[in-house]
Amino acid sequence: MKSAARLLSIALISGAASGCLTIGHPGGFGPYGAIFTYAKFGTSAGDGNVSSVKPPREGEACASRLNTILFGSYAWGEGTVAQAARKANITKIASVHKEALGVLTLYNRLCTVVRGSDDPAPDPGGGTAPTVSGFEDTVVLKDGTTFANCKAAITADSVVVITSDGRTLVFQKALVASVKKR
Repeated sequence: MKSAARLLSIALISGAASGCLTIGHPGGFGPYGAIFTYAKFGTSAGDGNVSSVKPPREGEACASRLNTILFGSYAWGEGTVAQAARKANITKIASVHKEALGVLTLYNRLCTVVRGSDDPAPDPGGGTAPTVSGFEDTVVLKDGTTFANCKAAITADSVVVITSDGRTLVFQKALVASVKKR
C-alpha cells in the first residue's frame, strides 16, 4: 500500500510539474513555465505615447485560477480592458498590456494593465461623455468575420486584436483579409 501511494504521489507531482494536469495558461497565450512564470506582453492603444496623456493613471484587472489535485480548479476575476479602465477612472487609454504569473502550475493570474487619463472626449451635444479612445482599427478575416472598433497589432506571423471589451484574439496572417488602422 505504501509503494502504491508513493507511486501515485510521484505520478501526480510529475504531471502537475510538466503541465499535464492543467488546462493550460489562463490567458491562452504567452510563455508558460511548470515551476514559475512571470511575463509581460501587450500593445499600445491611442497614439501609444504615454507621456502625451496627462495625468497618467494606471488600472489593473485580473483573472485568477487555482488548481487543486483533490478539489479541482477554481477561477475568479474579470481581466478586461473595460474593468481595468473603470477601476482607475480612465476614459482615454494610452496603452494596454498583460501580465501573467504562474506558480507550480497550481496558481495562475492574468492581469490587464491599462494606462491613460480621465480626460473626457467632447460630446457633440455640448456636454462631455467618457469614451475609450484608441480602439479605431478594423480587422477583416478571410471568412468574412469583421472586428470593428478594435486595436490591431501586426507581428511577424500574426495579427493581435484587442476588442474594446477586453478580449485579446490572435490570428495567423494567412487568415486575415485586411487590417485598417486609423
